[in-house]
Amino acid sequence: MYRSIPDNIDEGPHAEALDSQQEVLTFYVHKLFRDVKLLAERVNAPMTAADIQKLTPSAKDAHDVKLSPDGDWYSPQISTISSYFDSLEALTDGKDVTGLGVFEAILGNTGKVIDAFDLDPKKEKDVQDAMGVALNFAFHDVVRELKLSKPIKSYQADFGVKSLHAVAEYKFADSKKEMKTALDGTYSDMRAYDGTMEWRYFYAIYYMTGPYFTQAEVDAVYKIVRADFNWRPLVVVGRGARPPKKTS
Repeated sequence: MYRSIPDNIDEGPHAEALDSQQEVLTFYVHKLFRDVKLLAERVNAPMTAADIQKLTPSAKDAHDVKLSPDGDWYSPQISTISSYFDSLEALTDGKDVTGLGVFEAILGNTGKVIDAFDLDPKKEKDVQDAMGVALNFAFHDVVRELKLSKPIKSYQADFGVKSLHAVAEYKFADSKKEMKTALDGTYSDMRAYDGTMEWRYFYAIYYMTGPYFTQAEVDAVYKIVRADFNWRPLVVVGRGARPPKKTS
């Protein structure tokens, strides 16, 4: 009979379970390093981002664990990236005056843009057309109907700003039911755009014609589904409504 002891971890029924858990830990350690590196880039700390890139562990080292003096198991890799995150966390409370901050501010003020243009949008495209004009005031390299190529198929995003490596996706919701459907659609977008190297920051803007969800509620949903760090939801309430359905 095989025994699960420190000197025998490669044989026996426990070995397969150990391999599986090591794969899970490797996945999450690499995700932590990637997300904190993105945070460093987002708060304009390129040297920190470069350091994190250099420290990103190999697949062999990512699942390494050690025993602390207190007798608890811990991951040295998670301890390392946590220290970088703690240093960057304070910076996220400050005002971001970078181009990405301007981009986010314009997107967050979609309702005011619609008011300024005196529009009553009836569908998603009406909002997109107005925001295309507004974004071009600030960025010369805005791309409409951006194609994101993947190995199997291509996906199309609403907007992209090449210099910021940022993408914006609009959802139009005229009811609470439509808002729930829009949230479900964003989960599909996340999977579709995952692994796109050219584009690093993704914004999902939910344009609602009524207060169907709050920003806090949508933020909570993103946490529940463990949305990627580089996806940011923005909840906007503005005028407009879908045209009434024709009755026969």
